[in-house]
Amino acid sequence: ILIVNGLLYMKNMTVPEFLAQSDAVRHEQLVIDVRELDEWEDGFIPTAHHMPLGELAHVVEKKFPNKQADIVVYCASGGRSRRAVQAMEMLGYTHAKNLDGGYFVYQMYTR
Repeated sequence: ILIVNGLLYMKNMTVPEFLAQSDAVRHEQLVIDVRELDEWEDGFIPTAHHMPLGELAHVVEKKFPNKQADIVVYCASGGRSRRAVQAMEMLGYTHAKNLDGGYFVYQMYTR
């Protein structure tokens, strides 16, 4: 989160930006889906790791200890993933970004 003149700005990435990245960048990028299991089972971004928001703070550092990794976090529409990015930043992750619009917008671009 960036604070400018007392206003908070979260690092976001749009779905078109996400999809426009090179295969090499996407291969190195960590993608985390913070939706619940039933949502995950209905579909997910192919490279994503499932980590429900309620579990994230307890397991993210064990599963992904590199706090400088390029990370994109998404949920259904962006609310939970924003909270996840905030939690990750409080844990010291420096390159976590929210996928703006979440899986809903991702599906609009990929179907």
